[in-house]
Amino acid sequence: MTKKEWTILAIGVGVAVGAGITFGIFSRGVSGGRRRAVRAALKEYKFWNKGKTKESDSSVRARLSRYWENAGAPDYGYAQPWSAAWISHVMEQAGMGDRFPKSPTHHTYIRQAVKSRGDRNAPFVAYTPKEYAPRLGDLVCYARQSGIDFFSDRSFKSHCDIVVDKTKGITTVIGGNVSNTVKATDYQTDRKGRILNDKVKWIIKNNA
Repeated sequence: MTKKEWTILAIGVGVAVGAGITFGIFSRGVSGGRRRAVRAALKEYKFWNKGKTKESDSSVRARLSRYWENAGAPDYGYAQPWSAAWISHVMEQAGMGDRFPKSPTHHTYIRQAVKSRGDRNAPFVAYTPKEYAPRLGDLVCYARQSGIDFFSDRSFKSHCDIVVDKTKGITTVIGGNVSNTVKATDYQTDRKGRILNDKVKWIIKNNA
């Protein structure tokens, strides 16, 4: 995040953030599931001191264990990549654990979201970055190895973040295990809000 500080405020149940994010998560048309996903991601961001606390810090050991538990995996601590476990934990905390295919690997739910294209009742559906401009609570994903396309139907290394803010020309996401912490990242967008970054391969729409 470039020169941007967020003030975390307790507002009733859940967490909101100052400036644009506060406006975004309470704006008309943002579903309850999306709001809860954003709030859960922001709580984690706050817990990790906005990316300043690293995975080796003893203060986050129990938290990492919860991530793995919510992903249905053994407790690997930070010996294994934990970004997908973090997403699974956030979705569980957002009350979507029964609709989101929780997993210690991103490709599990990416592939499921791709297969759900055309199903209006599916809770999570994948689109290409050119097809769909991500909204609050959606997932922005990319492959971490070569030879992977949008419809790849096998195991592959990947990463996903949760959209927590949208302003003119910028979409902000938060993800786990980014630089060994929970970190926010900004993506530039076009006039329609579509992400302008070639590495991004999937946008998973959150219909839950």
